[in-house]
Amino acid sequence: MQRILFVSICLFWISNSINAQKANITVQLEEAQTGIVKLIGVYGNQNILVDSAESDAQSKVLFKSDTAYPAGFYYIVYKDNSVVYLLIDKDQEFSFKSKKETWIEDAVIEGSLDNELYYKNLRFEKDFRPKIDSVTNLQKETTFGKPAYEKLEKERIKLENEKEAH
Repeated sequence: MQRILFVSICLFWISNSINAQKANITVQLEEAQTGIVKLIGVYGNQNILVDSAESDAQSKVLFKSDTAYPAGFYYIVYKDNSVVYLLIDKDQEFSFKSKKETWIEDAVIEGSLDNELYYKNLRFEKDFRPKIDSVTNLQKETTFGKPAYEKLEKERIKLENEKEAH
C-alpha cells in the first residue's frame, strides 16, 4: 500500500512538473540603451511592473520565470524609454528582435503566433492610416454634397472595406 501511495505521489509530482508553465521570453532591441529593462503589464487603466532584468551589451534581455506571467498586453521598457509591445498568453517561450527606430517594421518574432499576427497588423495599420487620414482631411476641406465630396466618400468607404478585409 505504501508503495502505491509513493508511486501515486511521484506520478502526481511529475505530471505537475510537466504541465507547469514557465516563462522564457527573449527581447532584443538593437541600439536601445543597456541596463535594467522592465516588463510592464497593463491591467485596465493601470500599468503594473511584473518583472525586470538586465540587458547585455547588445540590448538583449531575458525575462525568465518559474511561473507563467498572467496573460495580457505588456510593454517592454528600456533604460532610455524605448518601448516594445508584446502579447503574452499561454505560450511564453518566444523571442522578439528588432531595431530601436524601426521596431514595428523590423520586428522578428519566433515562437509566438499571437505576436507575429499582432506585428503584422501593426505594420498594416502604420501603412494604412496615412491613406485614410488623407482622404478624411480632404473631405473636411470639401463641401458636403458636392461631386468632389462624394468621390472622396466612395474612396473612404473603399479604404474602410480594405481595412475590414485585412
